[in-house]
Order: sequence, then structure tokens, then C-alpha cells
Amino acid sequence: MLVLIPQALVDSRYGSEKHALKIVSRIVCGHLKDCHDFRSKFHLKGQPSDPRTIFGSWINIEGKTLKNICGKYNQVCRNLERDGFIERNHHYSNFEDKFPKSFRLHSNCWPSPLVLHAVKQRLSRNKFHCVVGDAGGDLNGEYRAAEGHLRSFTLPEDQVERLNAICDETEWPDDAKRRVAQLYAGTWWSKVDDFGRYHTPFTNLPKGIRGALRCAGKPVIGYDFANFQPALLTLYERAGFNVHIPDQEREIYFQQCRAGKIYEFIAARCPSPTTRIEAKGDFLKMLNMENKSMKEMSLYSVFAESFPTYADLVQQIKKDDHVDMARFLQGAEAKIMFGGVVRSFRTRTTAPFFTVHDAIYTTHDKKNILKDVLNEQIKILDIPTVVEEEGESSTHTAPVPTNVGMKVSSGYQSNLI
Repeated sequence: MLVLIPQALVDSRYGSEKHALKIVSRIVCGHLKDCHDFRSKFHLKGQPSDPRTIFGSWINIEGKTLKNICGKYNQVCRNLERDGFIERNHHYSNFEDKFPKSFRLHSNCWPSPLVLHAVKQRLSRNKFHCVVGDAGGDLNGEYRAAEGHLRSFTLPEDQVERLNAICDETEWPDDAKRRVAQLYAGTWWSKVDDFGRYHTPFTNLPKGIRGALRCAGKPVIGYDFANFQPALLTLYERAGFNVHIPDQEREIYFQQCRAGKIYEFIAARCPSPTTRIEAKGDFLKMLNMENKSMKEMSLYSVFAESFPTYADLVQQIKKDDHVDMARFLQGAEAKIMFGGVVRSFRTRTTAPFFTVHDAIYTTHDKKNILKDVLNEQIKILDIPTVVEEEGESSTHTAPVPTNVGMKVSSGYQSNLI
């Protein structure tokens, strides 16, 4: 199994003591999760610059959790405390394990880089209850099939240096490593959110880490739909919107989405230099924020100039509540992925798979079946997108950019699902 610990602990006499390594990993992962949750709440991006922000608070761990790691965990913790690797909150109440233990990483270890480290122990994952319940409606069978395959995928523990390197290339390397280590924490979960999106421990892994997963030793491969959120806007009629998109505007929008270049198209028209990644981030913000704030975005002005009817459509979908956009787009995504892709894939093979929103992974030897299923959904629904391998850029050539600067009336009615 893999744990996340300071390099200083690896280099110490505890480097081969699995119980000590696992306990410290739980504490480190707790620090990072708490910090991540706090920063997400306030929409803060990237890693904090002050280590006190991460390691300054106390982490609560139930006694039974520690006992599952080691029956004599008290002695292990005392040794780690004595040697300056962890601190214990001795003012925290503990009565016959009715209250959790409270620890934090010792400040001696804060400057030490955090690394994934392999521990020689057979991975034992706690059996988890089916948490899908009735949340998936007529897609319950597909959600439960996805849940049933989660245990089929593992990371190659003999390639820990490669996994560390992949995480080091992310925006917040330590938190990426935390997500890897928590795959081995013993608890598995999955859920369907209010909009139909399916979430698992694989959901927030870096793409490079997902690509490193193995299924019974076999390599895996994943595919997704290029520019899927913008492309799904073209399914507005399925949500009850009656709007006429002028032929020229529709054609250019379809061309850019189908080529996987809609973000580049918008970025090229922004008043200041804008990268594809920046344009994508702002485009998704534009889709999901309140209309009043959206109209103040320079990217929205560019979008409205190039695609005025689609811009009006975006406003109309969110006119009552900006959450209606997520309900529309993510609901459509879930129906396509589980009612279309997963359902069709399962009729052709029993191969394991897992999904990450609009992406789906399976073993490499089943890639042609998976690609065929994805392409069939594009054809059936006439979605302006293409199938791309996860982690690779599209090689499709975008058509010559053209502005659609016409003024269009948008007097349509909304019956948003």
C-alpha cells in the first residue's frame, strides 16, 4: 500500500515500521484534507504559502481507527511524539475512547517534503455499502455496475517514484499525493449528486494518476468528449427551450466545438492575451455564475459578440436561478454517460470500467469497443464534439475563426427540466 509522509520520516529508523508510517500518513492526509476543504469553501486556488495553514491545527482520529492500524498504537504514538515527528494534544478529553485522539505533525517536519512511500502490506479495503440507493432513478443499474467495479483498479506500488513525479506536476502536489494515499486508507465510497453526477475516490485524481491505474495487472485507457460542457448547450431543445439559432452562428459554433477548439476560439478574441486553460476556466465560470456577475466578464462580452444567440440562451437558462445551468448541463452529461455510454458498453463486454464525469476508463484491450460506444452517442444525439484520449490534446484542426456579429431577437420560452 502507499502512504504519504515527510521524507524525514522515510530517512529515519521509522522508514521500515509500517504502523508508524500509516499513523503519520493518516495525520498528514487529515491536515491536507482540512486545508483543501477550507480553501475550496472560499474558492482559493493552489497550495497555501504558509505551512502553518496546513499543519497548524489538530487532527482528530478515533481510537478504533488507530487500533485497526495497530493494537499497540499508544506506544507507537508515544515513540513518534518522543522523537519529534508528531505532537499530541494532551488537553483533549479522552474517556475510554469515547472521544477521538488529537494529533498534528510536529513543526520539525514541516520543511521536509511530503512523499508517497510504499509499505509492504497487503491492501485491505473495507467493504462499503451501496450508497447509490434510489438516487439514480432509471440509471440505478448503471451506477451500481460502476460501483461494483471500483475495487478492480489499483495503482502500481512498485512505481512510486513515477507517481510522485506525476503529482509534482500538479497545481498542489501535496494534495494530489493525499488523494493517492487515501485510496489506500481502507474506506471506499461513491455517491450520485443532485444533478446525476457520479463521484468516487477516482474523481479528483490527476489525469496522469488515473492513467497509471491497473486492472488485474492490465493497463487502462480513458476517453472523454472534447469541449463537452459548451457542446451540451446545443441540446437546449431537449430541455424545453424553443429558440432559433441562425444558421451561420450555429455552424460556426458546431465547427469550433466539434474540432475541440471552442476555448481557443474565444481566447483568440479576448482583449488581453489569454491561454486555452484560462479561457476554459472563465468559460465554465460564465456558464455557472449568476447572470449579473456573468455580464461583467470580459469573456462573456467576447462570447456574446461571437455567438449572440447562444449568449442569450445562457442567460435564459439561468434567469431564475444560476444553479439551473448545472442542473441542465450535468443532468444531460449523466444521462449521456450512464444511460448511453455505460449502458451500451455493458451490452458488449463485461470488462471493468470507471467514470469521471464525461470520461470513462477501461482496460486497454477493450479500447476499441469503448471508442465505438462514445462515437455512437455523438452520432445519435448530434453533439458537436469528438472523442479524445484522456491526457492528450486534440489533434483536430480548427476551421478559420469567424465572428458572428449579427443582432438576434431571443423571444423564446423556457421549460427547463
